[in-house]
Amino acid sequence: MIDWDELRIDFPERELAWATREMSKNPAGDTLLHDRAHDFLDVYVQGTGRTVDRSTVIPLIRDGLRTEICRACTDQGEKANDNGYTETQIKAFWAMRDAAL
Repeated sequence: MIDWDELRIDFPERELAWATREMSKNPAGDTLLHDRAHDFLDVYVQGTGRTVDRSTVIPLIRDGLRTEICRACTDQGEKANDNGYTETQIKAFWAMRDAAL
């Protein structure tokens, strides 16, 4: 699977987890809407016929958030000054600490 944002090839599970977050977060981006995430994964399974280990989705989302946070904190470009973006990612990371799908 190709991640067009980062221009890299990654594991399908990681890409599915991040797509789940993107399609299931609240408008502020700091909370995962669990009902929407369940529905998104259900549609994915129905559409592809593939199984999804839902126990890995949240840890993979949190790993992606951790990467985004580190990138934003070390970036010397525009995002280095975008505290709102980083703060939202940090809130989302901690909000999912004990979450499960």
